[in-house]
Amino acid sequence: MDFAWSPEDIAFKEELEAFLDKEMPPFIEQWADNEDGEVARGVMGVMDKRKAWQNKLNEGRWAAILWPEEWGGRAATTAQQVIYTQVMAKYRSPGIFNANGTRDHQGW
Repeated sequence: MDFAWSPEDIAFKEELEAFLDKEMPPFIEQWADNEDGEVARGVMGVMDKRKAWQNKLNEGRWAAILWPEEWGGRAATTAQQVIYTQVMAKYRSPGIFNANGTRDHQGW
């Protein structure tokens, strides 16, 4: 069995990394309120940050990658879901507000 990424998977990874390289630094700067870059706005502040990040991801169709393309997703494959998870962890991407609602694609 070949576990190498396909050319489509590599392109998916590169596109996600380019999006994060562009969008994460200004987002983190906008939401940081102390010199360590940590947000200290309480529970509501964390929720607001997660909503804002989810909206930013949605602009690039990265918020719900498993959704069909006509619903704003990417119809991502299982391999692409693994890549997405690895890249988001590598970048230490902020969490999103409604992870459960963006990940279940069964029955579509």
